[in-house]
Amino acid sequence: MVRSIAVIVWAIGFASPSLPKSVARNYAAVIQAEAKDHGIDPFTIVSLIRHESRFRASVISADGEDYGLGQIRARYLMACRKDKNPVKSPSPRCLAAKTRLLHGPANIRHLAGAITQWRKTCRRMTGRPALFARWLHGYGGMGNLRRGIICGQSKATGKWRDLPLRPLLRNIIQYRLRLVRASRNRR
Repeated sequence: MVRSIAVIVWAIGFASPSLPKSVARNYAAVIQAEAKDHGIDPFTIVSLIRHESRFRASVISADGEDYGLGQIRARYLMACRKDKNPVKSPSPRCLAAKTRLLHGPANIRHLAGAITQWRKTCRRMTGRPALFARWLHGYGGMGNLRRGIICGQSKATGKWRDLPLRPLLRNIIQYRLRLVRASRNRR
């Protein structure tokens, strides 16, 4: 879905009113480009960032695993994958990758790539369309392959069945819908 820069700036301002307009415009341009390249609604990206970091580019999770706007898990980056302990003793390459994740536009690019990877993973593993509510489980780290749970689905009697949405994920989805409705009322 294509949305104008002005509408994306509005959505970012709606999600984070204290964010300077110049920063919001910069993020909006990156969000628009990534959304177009990856076939994602920009409001999905805005909703995820609002939930993950409240648009604070320098935030690091309490456990030291997740970085920046989209709370990207650094241990899965190529630069960190081979590190024995990427949290407590990251290699210089891993440390540099983590630093890049604290740069808003770079983090947004990683976020869009992660969304695309989760959509592909969900489709490949379940053979079902990778709907927002399904891939969001994976992005949020809410799966358990050992228990047969992937992408908000479990396999029972040979069929994939959707699991109930967790409140956390429901909030992200509802916030995106709120942006969609509010943007229509702006016209």
